[in-house]
Amino acid sequence: MEIKKTGGEAYALVYVILNHGESIIAENGAMVAMSAGIEITVAAEGGIGKSIGRKIFADEGFFFTRFTAHAGGAWVALAPKFPGDIFTTLATSEGLTIQTGSMLGHGEDVETKVIYAGVKSALMKEGLTAIQANGEGYILLSTYGAVEEINLVQGQELNIDSGHLVAWTPSLKLDLILAGGLINQAFSGEGIVAKFTAVENDGKIIIQTRSEQQLFQWLTPMRNENSGG
Repeated sequence: MEIKKTGGEAYALVYVILNHGESIIAENGAMVAMSAGIEITVAAEGGIGKSIGRKIFADEGFFFTRFTAHAGGAWVALAPKFPGDIFTTLATSEGLTIQTGSMLGHGEDVETKVIYAGVKSALMKEGLTAIQANGEGYILLSTYGAVEEINLVQGQELNIDSGHLVAWTPSLKLDLILAGGLINQAFSGEGIVAKFTAVENDGKIIIQTRSEQQLFQWLTPMRNENSGG
């Protein structure tokens, strides 16, 4: 499998070039174009039970689309629903914790499941669940804005505004802190941030340069004004 990205950081598009018999599994509606030699099948990935869990608890699609190449070099072009970048990373045995809504696609040897992300995630307004990805192969993540990968070595700490989180390695310790304390929070507009610490192993954090939460907060007053509310 080969991944080629075009479109820049604002309107990214990826071409997934497949070997004969190889497949890429993508979010429904992600396909923009495809070459000859691609077969499309739709299935509840991981079975009905896991698909129901993704839909109810993680607000992910019930069905996924599998694109399988019946000729070497056949390709499919994928893009997310909203403006932003696409980040390509490799799954590992350690796994990757992904915020719901950020998974665009993955290789056929990558297994995904909904996990309980805990009260900390809910307090960050990211919901009680996340997606856990394990296995071998490519993972395609969609972001709002551009994307950055930050690596932490053992002993390092990093504070991230929760609205900019996309994914992280589960070995990292996650704590919640108030940005600058209560007084500074009230006047700066900064709230709860995620504090990641590489306690025993190195790890990585994937962030996006824009926050959907801030966009929604900006749009809501405008909507109320236009509706006379």
